[in-house]
Amino acid sequence: MKCRRSAVLTGLALLAFAPVTAPEVRAQDVLTFLRDEIGLSSGELEELQKGVAVSKIPKSADDREVDVFAVVRIAVPLEFFLEHVDDIESFVSRETTTLQVGLYGESPDVKDMVTLELPKGDIEALKKCKVEQCDVKLPAGTIEALHRQVNWSQPDYARQANAFMARELAVYLREYMSDGNAALATYDDKRDPLSVAEGFELLLGKTPYLIEYSAPFHVHLQRYPEARKNGVEDIFYWALEDFGLKATLTVNHVAIDRQPHVSLSGALIGRKQIYASHYFQAALDLLNAVSVSEDD
Repeated sequence: MKCRRSAVLTGLALLAFAPVTAPEVRAQDVLTFLRDEIGLSSGELEELQKGVAVSKIPKSADDREVDVFAVVRIAVPLEFFLEHVDDIESFVSRETTTLQVGLYGESPDVKDMVTLELPKGDIEALKKCKVEQCDVKLPAGTIEALHRQVNWSQPDYARQANAFMARELAVYLREYMSDGNAALATYDDKRDPLSVAEGFELLLGKTPYLIEYSAPFHVHLQRYPEARKNGVEDIFYWALEDFGLKATLTVNHVAIDRQPHVSLSGALIGRKQIYASHYFQAALDLLNAVSVSEDD
């Protein structure tokens, strides 16, 4: 099942069906959940069983938020999926929208983004960037440091700007890995500041299924690193993706729980987008993989 909140706020949840020799979950239980809790029609459930991906856009009371739910049947064993799910760099690079991608090490450093090359439009936007008047999402302190540390009169100012962003994002991620959501930015590119932490609280508060079925994983996403769930693998990566009018640079935290020990779940994966240069205040993706038997 996939469910995404986008626009200023975004989130995603996905349920994948994987055939196995011995069923772990009855297919009917999953279909009942999709019908009663998600509101899929009988026609949509029939399409799903044929292998067609089904999506739904629930109504949201918050006009800043877009929710998308999707579900698809995947013809591979869950074990195969779990063996490859942590190959984030390879997975993201296969997306047609991905321009650049890289993993962060245990202690994020500028070298982890040595290949970063911002679009020319972003470089020129940074050159003109002011607090409350900037075409790239940044906190006020970062905007002020940008003009102290980059010499825009030099011919290599683009190289300097790329190096500056790599340094700032490495520091930002290290602070997040130490202090969690308290370290998340407030974007001061416009007159109305946008808090990434507040965006996540809103998104996490609207995931009742996650809270009900796996409260420890929900807490892991909400209070990382203070309240980490044992056995959850945390991966951090950056990407430059072209899915809109402007290519967007993001920094992401992926949490993988291969043994959630809850019904209707074989694995849980959460992705928190902790920085985005355009469009998003916050983004939350949730993926739930479930095994069902081939003859269900």
